Amino acid sequence: MLAIYTRISKDDKNVEGISLENQQYRGIQLADKLGLKYKVYEDAGKSGELSVELRPKFLALFNDIKSKVITSVYVLNQSRLDRGDLLQFLTIIKFFKDNKIKLYYNEVFQSSSSNPQ
Repeated sequence: MLAIYTRISKDDKNVEGISLENQQYRGIQLADKLGLKYKVYEDAGKSGELSVELRPKFLALFNDIKSKVITSVYVLNQSRLDRGDLLQFLTIIKFFKDNKIKLYYNEVFQSSSSNPQ
């Protein structure tokens, strides 16, 4: 299953093309293209500088990854995962890699497990 993680902070609200609806729409397009079911995780008004634990839907996504519900993750771009904290970003990427999660940014394949699809 593809997780579509959408996040918009208060500072991002006026940035064109970054609305929660746009992020979700693009994720659904990718899920359809890949033939995957999807689940949307939306953290509206949450900064990417916050830890995973302080973003409720991001934490739910991590728990679903641990439970093997999610096999792939789509985000509009890297800044939806993290903003400004390199260590936190690397920790997120390592968690995805350790759990064999495929990560997609804007329909571009970024990271994968050894299994195709």
